[in-house]
Amino acid sequence: MAIRKLNPYLNFNGTADKAIKLYEKRARRKTERIMRFGDIAEMKIAPEHKDRVIHAALFIGEGVVMVSDTMPDQPVPTEGNTHVILDFDTPADMTRSSTPSLSAE
Repeated sequence: MAIRKLNPYLNFNGTADKAIKLYEKRARRKTERIMRFGDIAEMKIAPEHKDRVIHAALFIGEGVVMVSDTMPDQPVPTEGNTHVILDFDTPADMTRSSTPSLSAE
C-alpha cells in the first residue's frame, strides 16, 4: 500500500478563521486556497454566514492541514471534528487498501 501522506481535515462551528490564524502563526506558514461560503454563487447562505470557511489548506512540508466550517445548521461536536485523509499514489493502491487484510504486505 503506497500511502504518500496523511492529511488531517479539521471542522469547526464558525471558528475556522481563528484556527487558521493560530496554525499559521505556530507553523510560520500562510494558508493557501481559502474559499468561503459566500464565494459559491449557487449556495444560498444567510449574509451573517457568508464568511465561514468552506475549505482552506495550510501546507506544512509535504503535508497539508485542511480546515473548514460546518454548515450553520449542522454543528459538529468538538470531539469529532477531525478526519484523516489518505493520499495514495494511484487509484489501484487506494482500491487495495480498502480491502481489509490480516497479512503484511
